[in-house]
Amino acid sequence: MPTGGLPEAIMTREDLIRSLFEKSSYGLEIGPSYNPIAAKRLGYKVDVLDHATTDDLRTKYASELNIDASLIEDVDFVWSDQTLSETIGKTGAYDYIVASHVIEHTPDFLGFINQCSNLLKPDGRLILAVPDMRRCFDAFRPLTSVGAILDAAQGGRTRHSPGTAFDHVAYLSTLGGSASWGRADTGRFSPTYDLAFAKAIYERSVLSTDYHDFHAWVFTPSSFRLIVSDLHQIDMTELLEVEFLLTDGFEFIAVLAKTGPASCPGRDELILQSRRELSELIEKLSTVVV
Repeated sequence: MPTGGLPEAIMTREDLIRSLFEKSSYGLEIGPSYNPIAAKRLGYKVDVLDHATTDDLRTKYASELNIDASLIEDVDFVWSDQTLSETIGKTGAYDYIVASHVIEHTPDFLGFINQCSNLLKPDGRLILAVPDMRRCFDAFRPLTSVGAILDAAQGGRTRHSPGTAFDHVAYLSTLGGSASWGRADTGRFSPTYDLAFAKAIYERSVLSTDYHDFHAWVFTPSSFRLIVSDLHQIDMTELLEVEFLLTDGFEFIAVLAKTGPASCPGRDELILQSRRELSELIEKLSTVVV
């Protein structure tokens, strides 16, 4: 993996992700908000797609003390209910697509990766930074299954289900007051909201037709790899894993492409490893939960 000459010990997560594509290539960044990876100001040739216009994003974050709203990129495309290709108006255009902490928010996981596939050149890469549920506020939630992903795709889901809204709120937790943590961090796990609030959010979702944002999908590193592998093997997506990076933080990085040698272990190994990862979480929980 290229590092651009930067010592690994001081490489930021942004540097790590940038090392996975060429600066001179043509890319799309989805949902960078106030923390872009392939920033135009750094010389990257990139289109930006987000859920709101540049002005709306800058207004939204202008009063946030810990956010530098000046880092918000000029948004080229605002994504709403259309497909990505319909929103952008082209296909097969990009050398790479970067989506950092986006896929877990998508109502339709399979639809999202297939729409990204449609935007990529034949040798293009989809680069995903994904939260590891063992190290973030999803720690109490059950893992996502392929069946749940197929159900969402069958309905072409564009809004989160009321059940997703309930799970997100009811099981949202912190470790030592933090919503994300590293491998070695310690503290006490605790839920953030009570069940009465979770029920209220559920009831709002039943009645509302507006989009409300939640984490729809929950993964450990190996469970994510297994899902992508299974979807590829049953011909539900062209994309397969060609590179995978673990970190000591609260995320992992997956690189998907239409061609390549596959970097993924076998199915049996991934199933076992995903259970080992859950065992690691359970062991941690057993020592720090009240």
